[in-house]
Amino acid sequence: MDIRKWGKGMIWVNGHNLGKYWSIGLQQTIYLPAEWLKKEKNEMVVLELIKPQQKVLSSLSKPILNELR
Repeated sequence: MDIRKWGKGMIWVNGHNLGKYWSIGLQQTIYLPAEWLKKEKNEMVVLELIKPQQKVLSSLSKPILNELR
């Protein structure tokens, strides 16, 4: 999941905690294991503590590892 334009918070998918994020850190993506996804409908809960620049979470085919903000 691409979290580059999000502030500070936590993300859950289908009851699984993906983790926390904070825009002042180096983390730009959060890994979502395919095993946690359902074939039909999936539920995503985002606890955002700071107003994000963007209100849409995007998926990525690979993580962002060597890019600085």
